[in-house]
Amino acid sequence: MSTVAYDELCTLARQAVSTGNYTEARSLYAKAVAASPDSSDAHYGLATCCFMLSDFDAARIHFKEVTRLDPLRATAFINLGALYNRLGDQ
Repeated sequence: MSTVAYDELCTLARQAVSTGNYTEARSLYAKAVAASPDSSDAHYGLATCCFMLSDFDAARIHFKEVTRLDPLRATAFINLGALYNRLGDQ
């Protein structure tokens, strides 16, 4: 998939998030991750959508992938901690 298609998927996903349509955003971010598996931004967006849809296992997987791809992205660690707290796993 071309970079333009990846960028368009992310733009559409962000628009879906802004309207609260997390199901659509999740689908779009999943396609973006498939197109660019090393994109920490796409994994972060997908993790956030999964969290908002209470798919905590998937959210954990993608937040952990963000911390691997971009270890300086503190918000991923914070959200991963919040997720573990939500699951009662301190």
